[in-house]
Amino acid sequence: MSDEHLPDTVRTQYRRPDGLRSAFASGVYGSLTPSGHFNLIFYYETVALPEPSLARLEDGYLVSETEETENNQIADVTREVNASVVLDLESVMNLHETLTGFMDEYSDLFSRISAGRADSDE
Repeated sequence: MSDEHLPDTVRTQYRRPDGLRSAFASGVYGSLTPSGHFNLIFYYETVALPEPSLARLEDGYLVSETEETENNQIADVTREVNASVVLDLESVMNLHETLTGFMDEYSDLFSRISAGRADSDE
């Protein structure tokens, strides 16, 4: 197709599929794929759920049975993987530009809020 047949304007429409869900991520890790794509794996970090336990009944009430161990100081954390996203270089560069803009906007907004608090403290 020659340039003379291309339109002057292109409209992009966004659609939200019925199954779309939002997920909170507390971290990300990943790697380069063998084909040179960026594989980003987003996860949400929580305290691990307790192990199943047994309880006995005393006078009609549950009495929890717990065992003290040497590992009481160890806290288990669960990282639940929410999504794995594979991007090409152009998409990563676009993502970088977008996130940099968000960070600049965030910094500007919260520095103004902090400055406003400092002014009201005087």
